[in-house]
Amino acid sequence: MEYLRIILPIVILLLLIIFKKDLTISIVSVAFLIGVLNGLSILKILEIFLHTAIELPTFILISIVVLVLIFGEILKRKNSISSLVKSLKHILKNPLLVGMVAPAFIGLLPMPGGALVSAPILEEIDEIKNFSGTKKTFLNYWFRHVWEYSWPLYQGLILTTIIFKVNMVKLISRQFFFTPFMIFVGVGFSLLYFSRLRSKTSSSFSNLGDFFRHFFFSTWEILLIIFLIMILRINVLLSLFIVVFISFLHFFKFKFSLEMLSFFKESVKLNVVLLLFSVLAFKNVIIYSDVAKLIHLLLKNSGEYVVLYMFFIPFAIGFLTGVNTAYVAISFPFFIEVFGKNLDYISFVYISGFMGVLLSPLHLCLILSADYYRAKVGDVLKLLFLPVLLLIIFNFFVLYERGWVFL
Repeated sequence: MEYLRIILPIVILLLLIIFKKDLTISIVSVAFLIGVLNGLSILKILEIFLHTAIELPTFILISIVVLVLIFGEILKRKNSISSLVKSLKHILKNPLLVGMVAPAFIGLLPMPGGALVSAPILEEIDEIKNFSGTKKTFLNYWFRHVWEYSWPLYQGLILTTIIFKVNMVKLISRQFFFTPFMIFVGVGFSLLYFSRLRSKTSSSFSNLGDFFRHFFFSTWEILLIIFLIMILRINVLLSLFIVVFISFLHFFKFKFSLEMLSFFKESVKLNVVLLLFSVLAFKNVIIYSDVAKLIHLLLKNSGEYVVLYMFFIPFAIGFLTGVNTAYVAISFPFFIEVFGKNLDYISFVYISGFMGVLLSPLHLCLILSADYYRAKVGDVLKLLFLPVLLLIIFNFFVLYERGWVFL
């Protein structure tokens, strides 16, 4: 019965997605269910929702996503995206390769909902834009996240090193090869899903100077954001605000007009903001409920099956929240008693949690990408299941090869 307190909400959420119910309503409904099953009263859950609405992290996250939406619209209207596509086609020659590299490039930006920046790119690739929104969502979503194991600016990695008090470089050295493996798996399934795609594309530039001019024109804002975040160490929200503000004024030629209001109306969608809020509220219900106590109980009674719980617990939290930092913050402190600073096991639980995040219908990049391409989240999850399963199997295989001492 204790296990049902986590498993039942997962099953119900999956069923609601499969039957294509409204995602915001589904998330809110399951948040109430998991809260009640794990020791919270209805009044306390409503209090958590209210607290979520007024807390600073909610304002920051929604502000970042709103800025990303505005940024994407600016890039689209300036034809920066089409220019970037032409530049990548010139170098890569293959439209599907362009569709893979572009989201991976944007993936270097560690920001919530960053997949929205790369999503318009696929619509500019003539050979890809007529494919289903489900397949385009898979392509954009998968390659956006290939750096999660090895890029030191991702918050999940940073928080993991803080909790376990281990060196970042040493942790990355244990799991960096998951990045090329994820790319390999993504390429394989992309070739399958886009099998009808014409493989070659013609060049748009007559000389190298023309290419570099178009490439810089199309990417200077993105490169500036990367510079501000990674080199100057300015936080994501402020970096985005600076670049979007400059780009916005430049687009409107430094003149204020009523057209700006219609621009904001077309860029920012209320349903996206409500969906973001429901995800954040759901995460807070998980944090304030008895889920942490249940995790402690499961680990205490796990015995020889501890490795299975090392996989299931972060995977379940990652699935239920769709947030890397959530499964790290909620479950990892309990594992300190189990394996201390063993980097092989730390890597295993980190990747296990990320597999849950990848399959989570609450993951912002998945939600926003699917919304952009007008795809159903449940349909995208069907395409994601087998590729993620391969990553999970590979994760267990790596742990076994390194010395599976708990079983």
